[in-house]
Amino acid sequence: NDLLPCIFTGRRNCLGESLAKVEFFMFFVSFMQRYSVKLPQGSKADPLDTTTDVIRCPKPYEIIFSPTVQ
Repeated sequence: NDLLPCIFTGRRNCLGESLAKVEFFMFFVSFMQRYSVKLPQGSKADPLDTTTDVIRCPKPYEIIFSPTVQ
């Protein structure tokens, strides 16, 4: 059958990929609504301050997650 090669060629995607992206977005948004993110006092985080080994990575820094008051 000449039709089969046309149907099954090309990029393959996971059937649940779009659902997983939506679920992750909903989880992340609800998490950010319930917690505030801040740096420890006297600390600064510069995302452009990086280390270079094999690949360029941001330097590690500490953050504080605290529940928001509702």
